[in-house]
Amino acid sequence: MREKPPAPAAPVRFQIPAPENSALGPILNLSPDGRKLAFYAAGRLRVHFLESGESRDLTAAEGSPFWSPDSRFIGYPFDNKLKKIEATGGPPQTLADLPGGWGAGAWNQDGVIVIGSTKGLFCVPASGGVPDQITTIDPARLKRSHHCPSFLPDGRHFVCIRGSTAGEKSGIYLGSADAKPEQQSSKVLVASNWGPVYAPSSDPDTGYLLFMREGTLMAQPFDNRRLELRGQPTAVAEQVGDNGGGTGGYAGFSASANDVLVYWRGGGDRQLTWYDRGGKALGTVAEPGDYRDLALSPDGTRVAYRKRTGQTSNIWLLDLFRGTSTRFTFGSAMDSTPVWSPDGNASSADPGKRVSTM
Repeated sequence: MREKPPAPAAPVRFQIPAPENSALGPILNLSPDGRKLAFYAAGRLRVHFLESGESRDLTAAEGSPFWSPDSRFIGYPFDNKLKKIEATGGPPQTLADLPGGWGAGAWNQDGVIVIGSTKGLFCVPASGGVPDQITTIDPARLKRSHHCPSFLPDGRHFVCIRGSTAGEKSGIYLGSADAKPEQQSSKVLVASNWGPVYAPSSDPDTGYLLFMREGTLMAQPFDNRRLELRGQPTAVAEQVGDNGGGTGGYAGFSASANDVLVYWRGGGDRQLTWYDRGGKALGTVAEPGDYRDLALSPDGTRVAYRKRTGQTSNIWLLDLFRGTSTRFTFGSAMDSTPVWSPDGNASSADPGKRVSTM
């Protein structure tokens, strides 16, 4: 008789306490050994130890972290520098100057780091050095960044996002750490605008490409020899959170080298709630909705917020007394981070755009 296959592992849900006066977001990265979770919150790099449940504040940071293959070090950006720090704490070490806006990183077993940016992808030694450009941005094709690399088992090839100002033109591509920009593949693996992750399997010839599709985390078999996708994608989890960018960016999931998958549950509507200074809930405001980047007016009567619709993102105004919302910005692909002037006029963070309220 054949032995029964082992039952699949039950999912484990856990909470990480949010730093004081801040909220947690989906920028996270699981260590290769599956024991530690690096995450970014409130301008700080932090690490959560899954076995003990302990969380530690490591250092000031400015974006998404990534791991060394031995799960000892965490790489991260700060003050226009690429840095690394031990997961258990210690002094940060500067590795290189960042060549452009940060777009996440990946670290292979040969001590090579690939970093994404608004100028393309770059390689830099894990011991430090000058970044060497391996891909370039083509503005004529509406390209805006190459980011979120994830190494394949050979340690040479990786998958990444080539982002476009037109989100529907963004895609996941195959790249090579030892190729020149003109030698890189131009074939799209998957049409997506969220960072991919490669996950190994028990079969050395086959792994899985994890990617987002309309808020759902998908997995599709990947042939490690032919460097191409096989079969059809399968839904793994729904309502997976992301960083809220209307044209793509970091998605809230990560996988280890030993079959551990972590994802941040997001999506769905949010309920606005009033709290006093002691943290006591005083009551709710309006109906649940897609509220992001909240900014309360100086007189406390309105909230400016960002609302996503498909691949676009605009600023809306919510009247706290009437509970009604009015669209505030029009015409651009992505508006974000509204601010109020002292006299109660609102403006969008979109460069050059400012619209007064009446």
